[in-house]
Amino acid sequence: MTPQHDRWNEDEAIRQHARLVPWVYHRIAPHLHPDLAPEDYLQEGYIGLLLAWRSWEPGRAAFSSYATPCIANAMRMASRHCRRHGVPTVSWETPEGEDRTLGETLPDPLNAERFGLAEWRAMDWDAAARRLLSPAQYRVWQAKLADPEAGQEALAARVQLTQPTVQRHLANARRLFRTHWGDPARDWEPRPVGVPV
Repeated sequence: MTPQHDRWNEDEAIRQHARLVPWVYHRIAPHLHPDLAPEDYLQEGYIGLLLAWRSWEPGRAAFSSYATPCIANAMRMASRHCRRHGVPTVSWETPEGEDRTLGETLPDPLNAERFGLAEWRAMDWDAAARRLLSPAQYRVWQAKLADPEAGQEALAARVQLTQPTVQRHLANARRLFRTHWGDPARDWEPRPVGVPV
């Protein structure tokens, strides 16, 4: 690495030439795979810009002339990868785990895989949920537990939040419960009491 390519110069060069990335993206966007988000292409472009700076030889060409095809190639490689392997999609309308009820995502007291039976009985689940969830998530969770059959509209009216916000809080609560206490629907296997795990 030449003195010209030290860390400070790298940061400064990236800042000065960052405008190249959106410019290149808008030029080649019609030829890129439509399933990948523009932010993903821009991210790949910024990585291409950084790699261009690290491989650029000052005596051969102006940096912007060298960086432009490097940025475009990084975006095209991401597009090719997307075509070959697909893009995992996340549905914003139906969050992860929405097909299960809240009761199914709560920890099962008989889950002997993670805790002993005495520890499960002694645990204060309400206090644990209060520590784990944000105040808004906890309020929505308590309202859902109070009336499990209530629809999203009734629940939203009760906690004075919008339906998408209630849906997001419930999905996040389910995700946090699964992360911290496991997924009883998936992890639990019936075992005789007293059998070590």
